Amino acid sequence: ALLRYPNDRSVREQLARVYYEDDRPLLAAQVMHPLSFDDEGAALLTAELYARAKKTDEALRVNGRVGDQKKKFKQRLAILIEAERFHEAAGLHGKVARLGLLDDEKQLYALAYAHYISGDAERTEALLGQVSDPELFTKAVALRTALDACKSDVWKCD
Repeated sequence: ALLRYPNDRSVREQLARVYYEDDRPLLAAQVMHPLSFDDEGAALLTAELYARAKKTDEALRVNGRVGDQKKKFKQRLAILIEAERFHEAAGLHGKVARLGLLDDEKQLYALAYAHYISGDAERTEALLGQVSDPELFTKAVALRTALDACKSDVWKCD
């Protein structure tokens, strides 16, 4: 169908869904990729598919096409954390804060974790102090415990 109707959006979306459900996210992303140039929703989906296929650089390139800055940087932070590119994720702190994304405690904790892995204990502590969600609070306590252990004995730092 895609060969016969290459410009039909619904054909691309359905084929991408079939590939994704068949655990082939890279093929799904490649099918959706042409739509990402004209449609922000398609760009977000395509970037997510590339990220799930472990194609981080391509996911970030497609994410760069997203115009809505909040959606763009929320996804970008998630992509970088998932790819374990913690220094880059921590580098988004200023932009994420300016966009007001730290009001979302999941984003707040993700950024705190990136700072923790990057070795910035001061920023990690400052961010963890804002966590109140019960599930995230438990994770924050564990992170604080690791920070305290690291401060008392440098050999316990990861």
